[in-house]
Amino acid sequence: MALGLFVAIGLNYGNTTVIMPAPQVDAILRAIEKYRVEWMLGVPALYRMILENDRLDQYDMSSLKYCYLRRRCSSCRGF
Repeated sequence: MALGLFVAIGLNYGNTTVIMPAPQVDAILRAIEKYRVEWMLGVPALYRMILENDRLDQYDMSSLKYCYLRRRCSSCRGF
């Protein structure tokens, strides 16, 4: 649900939406740099992989303003 809403809001405002098929860190960093991504949605493990990437300083991340966190609520079983 959150991903669909996130994409819809971006498209409604005429923003370019980049959807990555797999969490490959270098591909994500290249996409952020190439498309000048301003906000992204990810899970904690993805942000950890990005921050621990040895080549992070080789990418221009200056366009990135907001990083939203999506996490499964383990205490919300049954919903």
